[in-house]
Amino acid sequence: MVVNTAYKGRFLTHVLTNAEARMGVVEREFLAWLVEIEDDIPALATVYVPGPPLAPGEAPAFKRIELRAFEELLGAAPEAIPREVSYRDIGLIMFTSGTTGPSKGVLMPHGHLFLFGLNTQVHLGLLPTDRYYIYMPLFHAQGLLMQFYGILQAGGSAILARHFRASTWIDEVRRHRATVTNLLGVMTDFVLRQPPKPSDRDNQLRMLSAVPVTADTLRVLRERFGIPKFTELFGMTECNLPVARPLDAPDEAGCSGKIWDEFFEVIVADPETDEPLPVGAVGEILVRPKEPFCFMQGYNGMPERTVETWRNFWFHTGDAGRMDACGYLWYIDRIKDTIRRRGENISSYEVEAVLLEYPGIAEVAAVAVKADEGGEVVEEIPKTPSQKIQKNKLRERGLSASTWDRESVGYRVRRR
Repeated sequence: MVVNTAYKGRFLTHVLTNAEARMGVVEREFLAWLVEIEDDIPALATVYVPGPPLAPGEAPAFKRIELRAFEELLGAAPEAIPREVSYRDIGLIMFTSGTTGPSKGVLMPHGHLFLFGLNTQVHLGLLPTDRYYIYMPLFHAQGLLMQFYGILQAGGSAILARHFRASTWIDEVRRHRATVTNLLGVMTDFVLRQPPKPSDRDNQLRMLSAVPVTADTLRVLRERFGIPKFTELFGMTECNLPVARPLDAPDEAGCSGKIWDEFFEVIVADPETDEPLPVGAVGEILVRPKEPFCFMQGYNGMPERTVETWRNFWFHTGDAGRMDACGYLWYIDRIKDTIRRRGENISSYEVEAVLLEYPGIAEVAAVAVKADEGGEVVEEIPKTPSQKIQKNKLRERGLSASTWDRESVGYRVRRR
């Protein structure tokens, strides 16, 4: 299993208990968090610590857990290492962000892990000459499986950055001679907010995977950084990457690509009935595999959540999208985040992207409220430990006296 480095307290207790972890590899900076919960994680007995030996008094005092040097693992006897690993075996438990409940441990067989990397290799055209700049954390499917595993399969080079910094993003891309990298969510907005520099176009990027982006954002990225090719994909930790844009497809913001029909089936369905919708209609994206073990094998210790997600023999992504007449899938939003106004579906991301263009606005979360009510002003937007905005908590807070609604005060937007 891999653990989000922001997890501590009850979040860390939950994932370690769910996985029944007996041993772990923990950087010394996180040892204190284990001490705090030692009594609540009785299965964990041994922790290996990378780096030089711990100096006397450097490590916190554990009552039961034994600390050992990571080098001991490297010197393990050959007979202690399994000789055969099957694509059917569970290779990883990766935990979801848990925006509406406890994080779910996704059981991921080796076939599932391999396919993540293969998709990236195929649809980004990765070659041994490519250099992938990776700053997504390795407890995230995109960082570990799409990017790191993908470039290793292609025989290329991986540049692992410890953190994402918008102020130095393009400088690091240039310094490492990266040819491929990714931007996810608000990272794109943060990069474009940095002051332009004459050296911005001085880079070797041939491909940028950016999700999600608007047409204007795509145009600005291309013009400012001189990036020749963009791509988008659609996937989740649970269901792999069932949709990706072919290399020869045009760059169109919001278009996730075509179904990777060698391995997956995908439909857009009515979220209430799971029945397929006609071309162009917005509904929930449902996925199922064509090959065994290229999909999650369930949520660890949560059979009821597994059955709920797999109802009617389709995996329910919780994402809204539409399929066009040419077979391309267009991502709209999370089902619960899509705003429906007077019969139209509105992407909360697109509303947020426009508001972020205004000076003085650092963060935005657009949520739907009833038509006869307004919105809410908050000092801080609630987030999960992995920094995903918890829109469900914004909705639960209700309205306040500081709410302002343009229609209730007679304000109208003049259309050009």
